[in-house]
Amino acid sequence: YITNGGLFMYAALVNEKLVTAYEEYSLLPNYQQLNTKIYRCPRCKKRVILIVSQSKAPFFKHYNVSQGKGEKEEHALSKQMLCTALVGAGYQAKMEVNLAYRQLRADILMQNSISFEIQCSPISDIEFDHRHNLYEKIGIKDVWVVGRRHFLHQQLRESQKKFLRFNQQWGWYYLEINPYEADISLKYNILLSPISRKLKYQIKKFSLDDLGIKQFFNFEPYLKRYSLPDVQFQRQYLHKKIQQKTGYGLQVAQLLYENRKSVEDIPVEILTQYYLPKQSCPLVQYLQKISEDIETK
Repeated sequence: YITNGGLFMYAALVNEKLVTAYEEYSLLPNYQQLNTKIYRCPRCKKRVILIVSQSKAPFFKHYNVSQGKGEKEEHALSKQMLCTALVGAGYQAKMEVNLAYRQLRADILMQNSISFEIQCSPISDIEFDHRHNLYEKIGIKDVWVVGRRHFLHQQLRESQKKFLRFNQQWGWYYLEINPYEADISLKYNILLSPISRKLKYQIKKFSLDDLGIKQFFNFEPYLKRYSLPDVQFQRQYLHKKIQQKTGYGLQVAQLLYENRKSVEDIPVEILTQYYLPKQSCPLVQYLQKISEDIETK
């Protein structure tokens, strides 16, 4: 049993059998089964997790789950692994830090200036806005990293919009964490197709270790220009939504009826214009503007 300053260990128990971190790491198929086994500290018998680092030997670290606070395993494990990776990359980082006179508790506070919020469970817009506004008030940037429940797929749900962020290098982006595959996914250059509203984005995965974190903070991608949407497909999709009487289909159908227009009358430039994820739908805006212009005449 080897320790490193009492913080890290290079051996642990699995079903009362002593195993080394290196042996366990060598059995992993590309991180796919990282920490699916229950490892325990040989001294105190409390749970530990296997931490994989590209610049140093793999090691075990105590799995610090706050008792009685209802934290799910995904949330607690994500927090522990991200914090360990940040520290390994040379950043000052601590978990569960009280801020704003205990009105906030940061999942991970880095360099006393950035809070990483790991969101695996649902959160209301009211609660999110409350926490975000408090962070702004005390001058700390809140970075939201979501668990599997909130992963982006083909469509952007209303409940996901709050987690989107923007910067010049990445455009609109979204962060996802998967502690079971030991990675963080950055989905960036996010745009929406004009009528189908399907998501277009690029993706880059970073390993959840010290080198992966360094690569994440220094990532400077090339932002692709997406090919123009297929006009015929966009018209067919809209016909389908109108026939299905979805909320979106009914809204567009009503606006088309009011303006005495059909799907075929929609200009090509509206059908080929990608739009930003927090922007209103260009088609709805176009039809509403026609209605407003008619009313003012």
